[in-house]
Amino acid sequence: MTQAYVVTISFVDGADTVTNSDYKVSLVNAGISIEDVDNDPVVASYPGTLGNRDFTITNAGVLTATADVNNVDNKDPKTILGGESMNVYSLDVQSTNEDVKVDTVVFTVNTDLTDAATNASLYLRNPNDNSMTLVATNTNADIAATTITFDDVENTLVIPQSTRELVLKINTETIGFEKVGETLTGVTITDVDFTNIE
Repeated sequence: MTQAYVVTISFVDGADTVTNSDYKVSLVNAGISIEDVDNDPVVASYPGTLGNRDFTITNAGVLTATADVNNVDNKDPKTILGGESMNVYSLDVQSTNEDVKVDTVVFTVNTDLTDAATNASLYLRNPNDNSMTLVATNTNADIAATTITFDDVENTLVIPQSTRELVLKINTETIGFEKVGETLTGVTITDVDFTNIE
């Protein structure tokens, strides 16, 4: 029985892939090994080089993020009661040309949350049905005096080529005996930084 195989290739490293550059890809038999489902080798016959293919990189993935001032998450400074959770900020995010992975997101906040916040959660909301997908929940150690950091989230924070809302939720400590919770007032996110984007 003869079996045909399809080989695909993806260019994903934006640092090395140059827009509007040409690349030639060759499949050389010396580098090909085939195994069946039982991990036994399969004998294949083919010429020394299997057809060159020319590719042109037209563009790399681009991430766009916009804060909607009319979104309820962004409208006013937030008051968060001790022991409660609240959405405090959201961004409309969308990728172009390809889905984009984000490794690190850092929010700058105008209020020191280190004592009152237990952690923060990051969600992707689908505006079509308002469903929320949890991206990550950090720890209190990721909350500094002026920043809230989500690190190593590239496997869960994948921005699609359709608009989503990136939502930040603050989770606070309860108020009571031997608890450090407090009511937070005037909480505002002043900046967002995305790093290590692929």
